[in-house]
Amino acid sequence: MRWWRNFLNKRTFHDIETPNREVARWLERTANHFPHAVTQKPPCSELELERPHLTPYRPHIARKVYLSTYAVRKDNTVSLKANFFSLPLAPTEERKPG
Repeated sequence: MRWWRNFLNKRTFHDIETPNREVARWLERTANHFPHAVTQKPPCSELELERPHLTPYRPHIARKVYLSTYAVRKDNTVSLKANFFSLPLAPTEERKPG
């Protein structure tokens, strides 16, 4: 995915439609026509073969998350269901050598 970093390098976008449109144009004129390193087939021809088998995207509806409050012990651990989990030190708290 190095191409994605190169595409985004030193660009500023103010909405999602602009980068989507520019990536689609770049794919059409460049990337979709290069053979894939493993299959040796261009992605645009493979997409046409796979298109009849694709299904429309259905967004996932997230379940409600119920948050609980837990007490943090002096040694920066939290007890949850009989297990202790360590927590990082707070950024404002100085780390003591030890």
